[in-house]
Amino acid sequence: MTMKQNNETLLPIMRMNKGELNAFFCVCAGLDALEDYIEQYPARLHAIPGAWRDAKMLASVMLKTLRHIRQTIPPEKRAGVDLTMQHMKYKLKLGPTAAQEKDAMIISQQTLDALVLSAHENKCRICGEDTCAGCPLCKALDNVLAFDRDGRSWATINIGEVM
Repeated sequence: MTMKQNNETLLPIMRMNKGELNAFFCVCAGLDALEDYIEQYPARLHAIPGAWRDAKMLASVMLKTLRHIRQTIPPEKRAGVDLTMQHMKYKLKLGPTAAQEKDAMIISQQTLDALVLSAHENKCRICGEDTCAGCPLCKALDNVLAFDRDGRSWATINIGEVM
């Protein structure tokens, strides 16, 4: 369902839940892996009739599709998605992880939920503002939560129901 205007594709803005956002990141990782494979192993692809052309076509179509999917994400959430993608690295690891990467922290969902609920209750509920403009906690919540507040203030949202 697209409309054309000034040679640009206009797409509907749609909310993206946590599961869909994670799947989107996985497809982005697949594109990254395909592009790396094409660059690093062209001899194998050229050895198979049509494989190099097909791989390049797949990468091109995937990129176009992912760009269009990105355009459907609400602008206020899109900024957080873009930032996450800039700092995200995808790795396939076999066996237990030997060490954690520098400047990265892995916490359980339960721990993150507790931090988010506590910050929300002790800051947003007290704040009571009907706008989150300029609030660092608001920006942090926008970045870590898959829920789209749709322009509303976090102070007006029952965060326990959206996590």
